[in-house]
Amino acid sequence: MTMSTGICTVGTSLLSNWRRNGGDGEATQDELRAFINKEDPVQACAESNTLHRLISDKVLRPGDRLIFLHSATPDGRLCSEALSYHYRAHGYSTESREITGLSYRHREFANQGLRALVDTLVELIEEYDDRKNGNRVILVATGGFKAEIAYATIVGALFNVSVYYVHELFDGLVKMPPLPISVDYGSIVEYEELFEKLDEMPSQREWREFLADWRSGRGGVPAEIRSLIIEQDGLVCLSAAGDLIHRAFRDRLSQIVDRQLYLSPQAYRTLTELQDSHKHQIERRRVEKRLAELLIPEVRARAKSKINSDLRVYPWGGRPERIIFYEDEDKLYICEITSHEDGSYERVLAGGAWRRDYEGLHFIPYEVPV
Repeated sequence: MTMSTGICTVGTSLLSNWRRNGGDGEATQDELRAFINKEDPVQACAESNTLHRLISDKVLRPGDRLIFLHSATPDGRLCSEALSYHYRAHGYSTESREITGLSYRHREFANQGLRALVDTLVELIEEYDDRKNGNRVILVATGGFKAEIAYATIVGALFNVSVYYVHELFDGLVKMPPLPISVDYGSIVEYEELFEKLDEMPSQREWREFLADWRSGRGGVPAEIRSLIIEQDGLVCLSAAGDLIHRAFRDRLSQIVDRQLYLSPQAYRTLTELQDSHKHQIERRRVEKRLAELLIPEVRARAKSKINSDLRVYPWGGRPERIIFYEDEDKLYICEITSHEDGSYERVLAGGAWRRDYEGLHFIPYEVPV
């Protein structure tokens, strides 16, 4: 059975409108439920206004799932739970979920809340968006803080999910047009080790130690990457924007459909031998990750040839592994899997690495685990 999932950011307009229409004192769940039930949904609150139009246009139907995301405030929780109860009574599967850190404390909001919102949106998209089987996710970005709406819109653009919005003065529903947003995945790959470490939220001491080792043999962290890093309460992590970019890259990797490439006998033998011990298995996982990254055209395009070779080499920078390859008719041929650590990369290039030397070999099809 197919199902649409509407993920709806929630503000406090339901509570404000209840008070504007005669509500007095501290509202209860029963009072808010009664208000939204009797009021015109266009007038009741920002969220019901948008949902009413989505239901009228049959974008959402009874039986679909609605997930209400609210701030870590009593008023946000109150409104979200009232909306969840109301739409459950009208035949929808509903859930109210709090976003940790979305509060009125500005530092907590910026450093924790927006990242938690991004994490939740992406996790829900990954869980419920399955368009091959007719299950889709839409984002309803009318309620909540303005920054929530902005980030929800960017998430929608990067993950190809429709975003809907209605302002109280609009006559109709607005489906956000596609945004001209793209991610330079080549740059993300170049600094993937930094992103992965920041995902662990290391202490400032751990981060300094990691960075000192990472910088060995390369320059510093560029300004555009530093702008995505925040430090708070002794920890270092990605900002909401950095987290979103990293998640979009991982999603791009997971969405690769054709994962087949071709290994020369030498490359196949090297990959097979990396299963011999625990240490080698760790190296194999690193190599397979590099092979997966090469399947992304934007990453592959940045690989360059080296002296004494007309083949291309990936990755660049401080990673020890080096994959030597060429492309032909949209197929990816891996000639050598080498490493700086054992000197195999230097030995191959010293002897010359030319495409003509590999074209007569029988390349073995290999599907890269992603």
